This record gives sequence, C-alpha cells and structure tokens, in this order.
Amino acid sequence: MAGGYPPQGYQQQPQGYPPQGYQQQPQGYPPQGYNPQQPYGQAPQGYPPQGYAPQGYLSPSQLPEQCFGGFWIRFVAYIIDSLVIGVPLQIISLVVLSATGAGANAVGGTSGQAAFSGVQMGLNLFNMLVSLAYFVGMDVKKGGTLGKLALGLRVVDEQGMYLTPGRAIGRYFAKILSACLLLIGFIIAGFDRQKRSLHDKL
Repeated sequence: MAGGYPPQGYQQQPQGYPPQGYQQQPQGYPPQGYNPQQPYGQAPQGYPPQGYAPQGYLSPSQLPEQCFGGFWIRFVAYIIDSLVIGVPLQIISLVVLSATGAGANAVGGTSGQAAFSGVQMGLNLFNMLVSLAYFVGMDVKKGGTLGKLALGLRVVDEQGMYLTPGRAIGRYFAKILSACLLLIGFIIAGFDRQKRSLHDKL
C-alpha cells in the first residue's frame, strides 16, 4: 500500500454490515440517464426496473376511488381548456378571413366559394395542429393541460408517470372516437372505478 493509505480516520465496515434484511438495488437501477435532480416528469427509459417497487409505493390501480378525477371535474377542466385555446384560435380565424376577403367572397360565385373553402380548410388544419401540440405537449411535459392543472388533476400511466409522446398522441386522437359515440366515451368515466374514459382505456 502507498504511504498514507488508508487515510487517517478511515474505518472498516462494522461486523454485520449491511444489516440483516437489507435489499440490494435490483439490476438496472438506477436506470441509465436517471437524474436525481429531476425526479418528476417523464420516466427515463428502463424505469422503473423490472420487479422494482419502492416500499410504500402504490400504483394508480391500487389507489382508492376518491383519488381519481371524475366526470364533472374533467368537464370543467375541458371548458377551461376550450377558453384557453379556443378563443385565440377563433380570433386568428376571424383575422385571416377578414384579411383574405374569403368571408366576403363566400357568396361571390364559384371562385368565391373555392377561395372560402381553401382558406377554411387551411384554418381547420392549423387549428387541429395547434390543438394537438397543446394537449400532447402539456400532457407530456406537465402531466395535464392548464385546465387540469388548475383543478389539481394529472394524466398518468399505470406506473404513475407522465405519458410518453406516442401515448399522448394516441390518447388525443382516441378522443375523437369518444366524441363520435354520442359522447358515451366520455360519460363512461363516471362509472369506472379509476374514472377512465374510453380514450384513457384505449
């Protein structure tokens, strides 16, 4: 050993260490890329490692029914989101229609109808992309839209983590199916123990 090693004051592990019942971390923990300074948000790939369950941790499926947001509170959250994103989009649509004259040309014969249809189609596509970016981006980064956050709601997966981009996109388009079925896809949240709508189950 080199001079001065072990350093002064160094103590060997006491007999009986680690204590009886101590469990080693499971293989693959902590996951690659895990940042202890940012423990919340999107789970890194491989987390949690297979078979790992922190002591006292309850997955969403183990939580009591009172912990889940029901139909009416989610309905209020949707109204808030409709105001947050709907009002600006409506203003933009009116400005674009006025600037292009498409609204005035809508009754101006075939050319006017074609111009109006083209502008309206472009606005519909723009509105859909903005809405997609809002709902998916907020679910992935914050765990919910502004309406849900204002009411203390979060959208999480089976492990209690925020959704991945792929699952958030799938959930967004699954809402169309929930709406097309006479809104039954939304209503069933009131009868599910975990308050899941059709698009949540899908």
